Amino acid sequence: MPDPSVTLSLGDTVDEAMNTIQLAGTDWNDAVRLYNTRRAQIKGEIVAQVSAYLGFELPVTFPYYQGGNAGQPVQNPLATPAP
Repeated sequence: MPDPSVTLSLGDTVDEAMNTIQLAGTDWNDAVRLYNTRRAQIKGEIVAQVSAYLGFELPVTFPYYQGGNAGQPVQNPLATPAP
């Protein structure tokens, strides 16, 4: 029989990991919103000069983080399929 304390500890670890991923996604989306908004306001010649200085092209926009479920409820990938 599995030790309940190990199972509960594993559940806590998974919850903490999921919360960290969610927070990282939220932080990413906040930064993307700021970048995309500001980038749309800056003239192309300025962006070209900054890109040349940095040595790489600045993207017009960054994509928003949606997660693996793209807005759908999280499913248990190990769940037993219904017969």
